Amino acid sequence: MLFRSLVIACAVRLPAGIGAGIVALAGVFHGLAHGAEMPLQADSIRFLAGMVLGTALLHATGVAAGLAASRRSASLVRWAGAGVVAGGLALILT
Repeated sequence: MLFRSLVIACAVRLPAGIGAGIVALAGVFHGLAHGAEMPLQADSIRFLAGMVLGTALLHATGVAAGLAASRRSASLVRWAGAGVVAGGLALILT
C-alpha cells in the first residue's frame, strides 16, 4: 500500500499491466497475512468468503472515491496519496 500510494503521490504513470501486477502482488501478501490470522476453529470457506467480500467492498469504495476526487482535482488525488504514505510511515515507525 505504501508503494502504491507513493506512486500516486508522485503522479507516476505506469502501464496498466505493471499496475495490475503490483496490485496483485500486494494482494497476495495481504491475503496470506490475513489467512495466517484465521482461527483454527474457523470455517475456512466462510472466513475466506468474508475476506474476499470485504476486500471487494473496500476496493469498490476506493475506486469510487478516487474517481470522484479525480473529477474534482488531480492534485486532490496526489495529496490523498501523500496522506496515505505519511500514515503508512507513521505506522511503520511507531
